[in-house]
Amino acid sequence: MDRYALGHTLVELLVVLGLVAIVATFAVPAFAELRANAARDERVSRLVRTLQLARVEALAHGRPVVVCDRRGAPAARAVVVSRTGRVRVSARDADGGPLACP
Repeated sequence: MDRYALGHTLVELLVVLGLVAIVATFAVPAFAELRANAARDERVSRLVRTLQLARVEALAHGRPVVVCDRRGAPAARAVVVSRTGRVRVSARDADGGPLACP
């Protein structure tokens, strides 16, 4: 057996690289969507946990609770839930006053 017969040809290498490129073309968008879905689910879960904690605190202390983002009062929006369960979004608090983030 010839000592050069054990390697792969340039044509074989190019065929394999072509197949890898084709598979990657389909895999990359699917992976990006998977990452986007995971990020969305993580943010939604964090919001739900925060709102559940706010609800528990409001019930325990018998008063409204404020959940603020990092941008402060100018960017804040109130999600006001009435006693009957009606939900509305406002740039003012439940009493009509300006929003304040402690």
